[in-house]
Amino acid sequence: MMLSRVLIILFSLVAPLLWAAELLLWRDVDGKAHLPLAPGSHKAAVLLFLACDCPISNVYAPEIR
Repeated sequence: MMLSRVLIILFSLVAPLLWAAELLLWRDVDGKAHLPLAPGSHKAAVLLFLACDCPISNVYAPEIR
């Protein structure tokens, strides 16, 4: 009984990983398409989200510059 519950929970956690999702596509202000989560030749990608009305974002803005 316990084993079947563990297997059901494990399957429900792993099942979404078995289906490939569509790649996220963003367009910049010039209309150029970007795939930020696509595998590429770079080692890492960093995405920064800043908002002038967010107090946490305002604290980190000087460090990012």
